[in-house]
Amino acid sequence: MTDAPSLILENRHTGERLALRRVVQDGAVCLELKGSLPPHHQGPPMHIHFVEDEVLHIKSGTLSAVIDGRPLTVGPGASASIPRGAAHRWWNAGDEPLVLEGYARPVVDVDRYVQAVFEVMNAGYLRAGLRCSTWLMWLCGTGTRKPRSSCRDPFKRCCFRCSSRSARCSGDTAGTTGPGAQRTALGPPTVEDLDR
Repeated sequence: MTDAPSLILENRHTGERLALRRVVQDGAVCLELKGSLPPHHQGPPMHIHFVEDEVLHIKSGTLSAVIDGRPLTVGPGASASIPRGAAHRWWNAGDEPLVLEGYARPVVDVDRYVQAVFEVMNAGYLRAGLRCSTWLMWLCGTGTRKPRSSCRDPFKRCCFRCSSRSARCSGDTAGTTGPGAQRTALGPPTVEDLDR
């Protein structure tokens, strides 16, 4: 089985750079993460991975984080474990660039969700006159291969229902090629795709 190529994402507002790649480790497919964040910049907003455990190894700089309400600071050579279901966010409060590597497992489609988040963040709040509810609706459904309304993540399901009602009431409908749209946030090729 061959490892998949990396998908490189960059947040134009924060300078965060993230390489995502599906790899086989101990016979299971997982998502390899390699990222960097400039000094004194925020990483991702508070979020939860409902089916993936995440482990981050700090190569340089200092990772500051909040995991389920508990503050955490991790320096070079140390690791941070983020269990599935834990609300978390992280940032670089230090004076040096933060460089980290890690894995998320089991990999479902968090890579596609992360790609959609980066697309929406890079697009800003409004694009081509469309309301935020449109992009929130698409983003909340992107993290699953199931139809958007049957997403198993309760937070995304709730956001989807609220934003889709708001979009319907305002006459706003989601596009298929905008930031975070399922057609554009395909993630890296899967390991299975490479074996065909």
